[in-house]
Amino acid sequence: MDFDDQTEGEQLMVARVDGRVAGFISLWKEDDFIHHLYVDRRYQGQGVGAELLKAGYRKLGPVARLKCLVNNIRAIRFYERQGFIEMGRGGSEHGDYILFEKLNRPRWINFF
Repeated sequence: MDFDDQTEGEQLMVARVDGRVAGFISLWKEDDFIHHLYVDRRYQGQGVGAELLKAGYRKLGPVARLKCLVNNIRAIRFYERQGFIEMGRGGSEHGDYILFEKLNRPRWINFF
């Protein structure tokens, strides 16, 4: 997979720690969808992923959505700790996944 193709049209945010790239998040804003969230192994467990999610929430609508592969147990646990709820399951060319959603803010609040 090519990173540029995978993230075309998405908003990207990068987390840096001491000048090094620690992780990134990519958002497909039209669907309030978190397409990619990646944290370098050296920075996992240090709050980088949670901070990237917080930054992403500010760009998304009232409900944030994402898919996570069923076999990615560590990521599933992370998303559940962040308040995401399983809304369904499906399959893709990459494997079976869980569709997660999280209420980002009350539906009546809008930011411009």
